[in-house]
Amino acid sequence: MSLVPTPSRPVTTSFRIPPIGPFLSGLIVAFGEDGHPRSLRPRTGKEDASIPALAADHAFVCRLRRVFEGAETDNTPLPPEIHPFDRQVLDFVRRIPFGKTVSYRDVAEAIGRPRAARAVGGALARNPLLLLVPCHRVTRASGEEGGYSGGVGVKSQLLEWETRRKRG
Repeated sequence: MSLVPTPSRPVTTSFRIPPIGPFLSGLIVAFGEDGHPRSLRPRTGKEDASIPALAADHAFVCRLRRVFEGAETDNTPLPPEIHPFDRQVLDFVRRIPFGKTVSYRDVAEAIGRPRAARAVGGALARNPLLLLVPCHRVTRASGEEGGYSGGVGVKSQLLEWETRRKRG
């Protein structure tokens, strides 16, 4: 089996990130050879303790905190291996303003695929960059939360946190 990097299998280096918001166990980020993040996900606690930690003052951690607090919008390039439809969805979702929500149907209509609300949900489930691409801001048309790959209840915690932060 070849371990040569390819667009579908880039070489990555993973790091632990200290707790941010409701992610009390912290996060795991994997950077590609180009220095851009390839994945960002909640830490489950099952990860190998040998994964090195990024310092709280590391540039990426500081930027992530600013994005999470609504002080800036992230424009990190999306990983090249993302499918074109998913890329359309994620590009739109990253422009949803802090503290606002839209429905899966709204996203589908905005990208010119009005009948693809379920496919939008699938694309968001595959979002490799939680928080940087704020898929937690996409809800069901009824206003109900819907799914979130960051964990049960985390989506509502993030939305509540953003709402409080925006008011304050």
